[in-house]
Amino acid sequence: MDERLLTEKLIAYDSSRAEEIRLAAGFVKGWLEARDIEARQIGVRDLPVTIAEIGPDGGPTVLLHGHLDVVPGRPGQFEPRLDGDRLFGRGAYDMKGALAAMLLVLHDLRDRAKVRVRLGVVPDEESEEEMERGSDRLV
Repeated sequence: MDERLLTEKLIAYDSSRAEEIRLAAGFVKGWLEARDIEARQIGVRDLPVTIAEIGPDGGPTVLLHGHLDVVPGRPGQFEPRLDGDRLFGRGAYDMKGALAAMLLVLHDLRDRAKVRVRLGVVPDEESEEEMERGSDRLV
């Protein structure tokens, strides 16, 4: 699956809503596991934080940190649309496109990473919560 198609799948989730965040996180976890990358989820305010790692234990670690949630939008904004070489849709560039790239990096490096690569995907970067945030749970 290429970056654009994976991004389009992620855009299609209205992840401004808790139930869709859960579905999108389930898709991400399933996508990783289908590619033999172990993934786990921990909770924060009844939402999943997805964690996956590849590479050797010990030594240097690279952290990739992304989020699934987006600010609310109109229903049509969750239908990805290509216009020339530009992809439009809620979250295309903040940050579902980047998240798709991170997933593909984990896939491409899973058998040959010389450093530990840890992916953390939080459900609440766009949230106004001040306490108990997904990034806090990752730390």
